[in-house]
Amino acid sequence: MKKQLLKALMVFSLVLAAVYSASAQGTYTMCSIPGNQTTDSTGTLYDSGGPNGQYQTNENCTLLVAPPCAVSITLSFQQFATEANFDFFQVYDGATVAAPQLLNANGQTLPG
Repeated sequence: MKKQLLKALMVFSLVLAAVYSASAQGTYTMCSIPGNQTTDSTGTLYDSGGPNGQYQTNENCTLLVAPPCAVSITLSFQQFATEANFDFFQVYDGATVAAPQLLNANGQTLPG
């Protein structure tokens, strides 16, 4: 009886862990993500300054957003500010910067 209860508890824990990870929402500081990629389907991205600070001088970050089985990805900007004509936020339709560029934003205007 104890072994069956233990097995049932283990199965429940695995199912619970799978459900939790499938609905996970990460909060990321882009330059400090291990492996420079995420498979989360939702999340919040920050520069190195976090939610209230500024990004660092000479910062150059790359982040691959690749949720499994995704057909498309939507980015929604709540705030956006870079040094106009010098610092850029670029988005590519693929796993490398050799892919077609979808966005090249800079300045104070929220990207569409």
